[in-house]
Amino acid sequence: MFHLAMFPIYSLLKRGLLLCAGLSLLLTTSPAAPADLPAKQFAHPDRIHYDGHCLTIDGQDTLIYSGAFHYFRCPKPLWRDRFQKIKAAGFNAVETYVPWNWHERTQPAGLNDFSQVDLTDLKDWLKMAQDEFGLYTIIRPGPYICAEWDGGGYPRWLLNFKPAHPLRTNWLRSDDPVYLAWSKHWYDAVCPVIAAEQLTRKPVGDHGVILFQIENEYNYYKGSTEERENHLRALYQYAQADGIDVPIFTCLTREIRGSQDPLLSQVFDGSNVYPRWNVSKVRGEAEKLRSSEPNSPAMIPELQGGWFSQIGGVLSEDQSGITAPQINAVTLMAYAGGATITSYYMLYGGLNMDGWAARTLTTTYDYNAPIREHGGVGDRYFAVQAIGNMLKKYGSSLARTDLIKCTWTGDTNVDFTLRRNPNGQSFVFCFNADRNAPHQGDVLLKPVAGDPIPVKYDLAPFGMKVLCLPAGDWQPNDVTAPERPAAPASVRLATVLSRPETGATDWQPVPAGKSLSALGVFDSRFVMYRTSATLTADQAAGLTTLELQLFRNDSVVVKLNGHLMKNYLEGNKRKNFDSENGGLLTKATEGRRTIRMNLAGTLQAGANEIVVLYENAGQANGGVGMEELAGLQGGTLSGPAIGGQTPSIPPLTLSWELAPQLAGATAKWFSPSADWAGATPVSLDTTGALAVKGGVMPSGSATDLATWYRMEFTLPTTDPHTWVPWGVVLAASGNGWIYLNDQPLGRYWEAGPQRKFYLPECWLNTGPGAKNILTLCLRPTDKGAKLSAAEVAPYTEFTEQR
Repeated sequence: MFHLAMFPIYSLLKRGLLLCAGLSLLLTTSPAAPADLPAKQFAHPDRIHYDGHCLTIDGQDTLIYSGAFHYFRCPKPLWRDRFQKIKAAGFNAVETYVPWNWHERTQPAGLNDFSQVDLTDLKDWLKMAQDEFGLYTIIRPGPYICAEWDGGGYPRWLLNFKPAHPLRTNWLRSDDPVYLAWSKHWYDAVCPVIAAEQLTRKPVGDHGVILFQIENEYNYYKGSTEERENHLRALYQYAQADGIDVPIFTCLTREIRGSQDPLLSQVFDGSNVYPRWNVSKVRGEAEKLRSSEPNSPAMIPELQGGWFSQIGGVLSEDQSGITAPQINAVTLMAYAGGATITSYYMLYGGLNMDGWAARTLTTTYDYNAPIREHGGVGDRYFAVQAIGNMLKKYGSSLARTDLIKCTWTGDTNVDFTLRRNPNGQSFVFCFNADRNAPHQGDVLLKPVAGDPIPVKYDLAPFGMKVLCLPAGDWQPNDVTAPERPAAPASVRLATVLSRPETGATDWQPVPAGKSLSALGVFDSRFVMYRTSATLTADQAAGLTTLELQLFRNDSVVVKLNGHLMKNYLEGNKRKNFDSENGGLLTKATEGRRTIRMNLAGTLQAGANEIVVLYENAGQANGGVGMEELAGLQGGTLSGPAIGGQTPSIPPLTLSWELAPQLAGATAKWFSPSADWAGATPVSLDTTGALAVKGGVMPSGSATDLATWYRMEFTLPTTDPHTWVPWGVVLAASGNGWIYLNDQPLGRYWEAGPQRKFYLPECWLNTGPGAKNILTLCLRPTDKGAKLSAAEVAPYTEFTEQR
């Protein structure tokens, strides 16, 4: 998947010219390169190059054992703890995406303005990974990253530059010249930082960036071959021009495999594989890579390390096919197929802090990864640690093996794969496909070359082992889990403070048809719109419908003359609510972006004010949804048409104002120092057990566009040698935002399944009497906006003795 052409010959490669004899002395051709494919060129072959087997780093054949750790999903004070666990598990590399929107949050003045770019987090993460922990790094800067991240990593302000009539149906990821110019802007910002940290810029023996990815899973982009190749060539050229001289790779990008293009042939492709229980698929994908790219190593840039959770779905830890035996088998199957570069996605999942989750994604990004969201480890971590221990012993030997075909007879539940390196070392991979029962037995493997190999195996349910010969060493060896110290008791909250959202103050006129990004709102916060209409008595009686046009299918809560709407129309379907619960939420249905609300009998002669709380659910992380604009396009008041005739009362087009923040957000009511004098104490339920996942949430009345809750708690004193991760369990209706001691923790969704939210220890105040403040801002759904119970609880099964 990776290749790097040397920058001094960049212009020649670009033109497809042959290299002259004078330049050939500067280059090394992989000895395994087949005659019918362009030779691989390496800028610094003495430092890093590859062939059809593996990477060779500073003269050593190296099997890369890596995993994803996104620095932007973990508070910086906790990075070191995560790196310590990664290093302790035997990994020699770590991988991350680099999200453009995280590093350039505000719109620049133009293509050559880099004043809004802040790459401090990336720099610090690279330094810690490489210099402090001795890990190689694999960097994937997009510009498209997917990652279940807001907008797939694209900043929302980028849509302000999308042509009114783009050349392609999808503008992002295309070869549109405006889009490519902005992609170059991003590469010009990020690539020099990455280039400075490359292995090739470090002393021999030091660690650095070894691989650089352009694009991401490009097979999912539906464009013509010409368009796709233009895009890929452009990114390759931008990277080289900005100093990238380590191997460049892609993943799931068909244009790369077997390419004859002078540029794209210098890139290699990998397969991302998430097979759940069908682990043999990984071996097949690795074998396909060896076949389609015989002069490149087989790489699995994303080997299943778990799976994400979606709003209203199932938490990662409860999903099928994500177990310790599965992650062991899926990894060994990759090596059985000849893969020599693997990276778990995710190795550490983390959390989607603030509003960075992609549309439909939960705040937790735990992924059921080997290192959990809160930093705890369990059986899946010990499984990958066992493999890491094996690779410390056999990794370099395994990196140079070839598949040896063999036959056998015996138990049909047990499968065997034989690999052998030129030194005569053999590795017999044994897999028990039975998920319910162990299998033991004896078998005689008959290779097409060499003596038969007797194998006596003993495999657990869905177990996989490797017999390393001639030593007769069965690997991996189980890692014994440490004893867990007792966890402290939970803290049940009995009383909280409540106050209504008072409405925003920073109002600005909104030109018709302007999106939030065009108005300078580049994130997923709640915003407010308002309008006023002075009506005659006839208008108040005849204008019976409020019609709101949205850019996309987001949700709104509407107040008319200080009262929440008591009924509304969703699409063309009317819903009514009683006066206690109110008609609170409207949501544009799929395929519709127009909301109609029945106002019959609610407007008044004279002044009327309509206030709308707009819930921005975030950008999709892929497809055309990344290009959807957000916000209110406009609105009208209208009357019914009688018998197909024009209504007797002409429609009234409304003029709108926008407040980019709620009043509570502007005043920082989530800050521990905020003034909550006059807030209402609310008693919470302290008797019933709380659902830590899923569950039906309580209903309650609502009279406000949003309600704020402030919770205060003190953690119990614990043994200083006992590490305890903490979370908060919430039982509440409504959707909104959670803050911990002034830090934006993430979003709360009534639909679940997440009810327990990790509280990063670096944001917690500990020690005798130390107070912590949790703040919750909820907008009402049809169940209202009610916090009924809350509990600060340890993750009891993950405590550690330190």
